[in-house]
Amino acid sequence: MYVPGFGNSVGELSVKCGFGLCVRVRGAEAFVGGTEPVPELLATAARAAVNAAQELSRTTTQVNDQRFALASVPVAKGEWRAPIAIDPFALSVDDHAAIMGGCDGAHDGRLSRWSRRGFQFGPGDWWRWLAETRVFASSEGSLVTQFLGGLDARMAVRKWDWRRQRGEDLELDVASQHSCTGGVELLLRPEFFAELETTMEELARYAALPCATMDVGRYAAVLDGPTQARLLGQTVLPALSLRRVLGHEIDVAGTSFFAPPDVAIGDRVCSPLLSCAVDGPGQKFGMIPFGARQWDDEGVATRPVSLIERGTLVNYLASRATLPALGTLSKAGTVSATLGGITQATFAARPAERPPSVSMAPSSSVMSLDGLARQIGVGVLVRGGYVSVDPEGHGGYVMPGMACEVRGGRVVRRIRGSRLMFSTKRLLQTLSAIGDANTLGTVMNWEVVPGIPWSFPRQALTAPAACYREFDLVPRFLAS
Repeated sequence: MYVPGFGNSVGELSVKCGFGLCVRVRGAEAFVGGTEPVPELLATAARAAVNAAQELSRTTTQVNDQRFALASVPVAKGEWRAPIAIDPFALSVDDHAAIMGGCDGAHDGRLSRWSRRGFQFGPGDWWRWLAETRVFASSEGSLVTQFLGGLDARMAVRKWDWRRQRGEDLELDVASQHSCTGGVELLLRPEFFAELETTMEELARYAALPCATMDVGRYAAVLDGPTQARLLGQTVLPALSLRRVLGHEIDVAGTSFFAPPDVAIGDRVCSPLLSCAVDGPGQKFGMIPFGARQWDDEGVATRPVSLIERGTLVNYLASRATLPALGTLSKAGTVSATLGGITQATFAARPAERPPSVSMAPSSSVMSLDGLARQIGVGVLVRGGYVSVDPEGHGGYVMPGMACEVRGGRVVRRIRGSRLMFSTKRLLQTLSAIGDANTLGTVMNWEVVPGIPWSFPRQALTAPAACYREFDLVPRFLAS
């Protein structure tokens, strides 16, 4: 992991090693891991895992229950390399400094007029190059080696003016600069500065608006692409995990509002405008998703898998350990037996049903962010921020990074000190319009997975801007 330096920072190089073992004995599972993958420790860990699984098999009700068997998959063998044209780890520190000096906008004549007006461009919350050699082997005969890598980053444009904005730090993400698979070539695209200048012009428009509070009430709202992606990642995707649906994680992560008897595959669960799918290892919307790989951590080949099609639930996020039980939860003739290769595992944690990349389909018609705002009359436009939900995702709130009041279909002023409350199932039914491919935003999502130690598998979420009919706007302190 290489983190380029900024300002007085010189960056950091970090190397991590580890292994995880999963053992199954008559339906009972045990997980053991460590940070030194040497033969002696691997053998010791394997014996410990077998002993633990044998003990569990004597008390568990899952023994010989076919619902808890592993789904059969072909034996996997081979190697796969992420498509990286310019390897960042093959460059010197000076090379990295020169590249980043060209990307910060300070030395580009086209952007100098913006820097004189107080606009800044640079890394957001994080900026890291990642490279990983990942090996999977099973007693079934699978053996695959994958060389993964990419840019884990967030780039943003900022405007800071204490007197005019009363301490408000305005910020917009640069849509094209986000986490994805690839190398340094991602920073050397010829259209980079044009996209950067477009984002600065957009932020300047917001910075010129007056700022005030907005009355408490129920309003329509437009969420930009990154915010919509965060909303899906905190609500819909966790609820689609079959482990949650089956109740296997009720003591850790809770259950799912997409669980029977209320919901089954083939039922409409949200607005017909919403379609989302697991991405395969290829390109999606012109970019290769972050975490692209050929096989998952159960040796299953990765492939695109639809989850929700036009508001209808068509598949859960299933792994080899949970797919056999899917038939007991679904209507006859609607079960998809396709495994998408979606599990991620780290060290001793149970493999999580968490695909590295998921996307929501944009509108096929031309629909910009301003076009969505024109549809709501009176309401709120949300740019950035984060989403917080209860443990099972039934409801929560959006805290905007920047919110604007919309009246007569036009953005008239910025809003200070508000949050947007929602009930998830009701909100999903009020989705009334979505943006086109130009409104897409990608964010990275982390979820805590229990283990020793606990792990944080990454997930890239891509979604277009979205318009909802109902949010409850309240002061921030009431939403805490």
